[in-house]
Amino acid sequence: MITLSDKVIGHISLSKKRTWHETQIIIGDKKYWGKGYGTEAIKLLIKYAHKLKISKIFLEVRPDNIRAIKSYEKCGFKRKRIIKYSENKHLPETLRMELKK
Repeated sequence: MITLSDKVIGHISLSKKRTWHETQIIIGDKKYWGKGYGTEAIKLLIKYAHKLKISKIFLEVRPDNIRAIKSYEKCGFKRKRIIKYSENKHLPETLRMELKK
């Protein structure tokens, strides 16, 4: 959970997917967007992952979510490729980003 003054404002996860680990993050209320909370949560997750000897993390983000992409890049993630989901009319494509340490 991501909290601010004892209030839950979002969540972040890390799960193993074959030889990589995937992270997902959501800051639910828009009033908390763009304030650095997501970036700080990602940095803490990366630090924790390194303690666990996890060196390869990926995520997928909407290609038009520029604010999130900038945050991920600030944390060291690199843009890799567009992934198509033709069967998903709500999210037909995502940008895969990767972090290797």
